Amino acid sequence: MRTKNAARIDAQERAHLAAVKSVPCVICDAPAPSSAHHIRQGDHYTTVALCADCHQGSVNGWHGQKVMWRLRKFDEIDALNETLRRVLNLRANAYAAAPAAMPWLTTCEEESHVD
Repeated sequence: MRTKNAARIDAQERAHLAAVKSVPCVICDAPAPSSAHHIRQGDHYTTVALCADCHQGSVNGWHGQKVMWRLRKFDEIDALNETLRRVLNLRANAYAAAPAAMPWLTTCEEESHVD
């Protein structure tokens, strides 16, 4: 939910948030859909995929006692790194399955090839 003073979410941000929510929780690996925890409010690219318990749980959650976070030895940057790794893997797998549907995801090798 957006606050009344927050800027509108553009299409690219919306797509990124959808991708983040489509990967498992990076702390406990609970299956998707996940929630998107914003490291900085309003910055939609610095979001972490978390289940409800690891996000807002009173014991395990970031907004609670952070028990699962300490067990995993993760801070927000570690969780962001894992989220981005999973999102990129998801996109790579989707590209491998249907490259024609995602022409913007070409590799450098493909771009440098001249016919």
